[in-house]
Amino acid sequence: MDYALGLARKAKAEIIVLHTILPVDAVDNNVYNMVFVPDYLQGRQEELSKWILRFKRRPENNELGIRGFCELGGLLPVMKDKIEEEGIDLVVMGTTGAGGFKGVLGSHAAMISTAIDIPALFIPDGKTLPDKPKLAIGTDFIVKMDATNYQIFRELMRILGIKTIDVVSAIGKEGEKKRAVAEKNWTDNFPGLNFVFHYIHDNDAVRSLLHFVESTGTHLVSTVAHEHNFIYRWIIASSTERIVKKALVPILVLHG
Repeated sequence: MDYALGLARKAKAEIIVLHTILPVDAVDNNVYNMVFVPDYLQGRQEELSKWILRFKRRPENNELGIRGFCELGGLLPVMKDKIEEEGIDLVVMGTTGAGGFKGVLGSHAAMISTAIDIPALFIPDGKTLPDKPKLAIGTDFIVKMDATNYQIFRELMRILGIKTIDVVSAIGKEGEKKRAVAEKNWTDNFPGLNFVFHYIHDNDAVRSLLHFVESTGTHLVSTVAHEHNFIYRWIIASSTERIVKKALVPILVLHG
């Protein structure tokens, strides 16, 4: 929430907080308690409102609009409805546990990252938004963002004050022949941004990226979700556990 608030203050944006509950949460697996679901939902809504009020009372958030919804249903369908109804531009989700996404990926985080078509930012527990974040993008030069994601990405770069971006790619000998064209596409699509290209020549791309992130003090890693994107495969495959256990940095998932 603190990370999202920092973004909202920079963007002068509104925050919508979403909490969902399943019917079994309300009835405790007892069908006779179904009549108490509305009361349970109302109670949760009141608790959410109290929680939001804590942040509204902070002086730095005086000019922010913060609304909250407590809805009955699965996270994904409810979130999709809210994205459509409220015109949401960016989803921000926190992750908990010793390994960032560990214990969450494969469920909520992985599900949201693949099932919605707007950018999603996953924040490991305890991370704060730095004044001048350093961003690295993982790419295979094949997947490209769609128009909506391009627009939101450009706006995020402006809001965060990011002018230089590290582009990290696992690229073989065949890919090296296409470097010049690929690099020109990036610079042409994002005028005003400076890109520094880094090429991984290691069979263990996860290890290479971790080393890059740790050695350069990167604050944020981004990728475009697609089945052919190597970082995206890390997110939905077992190898992502290696990343998030060691590199506890926020991950911005964009969509092609």
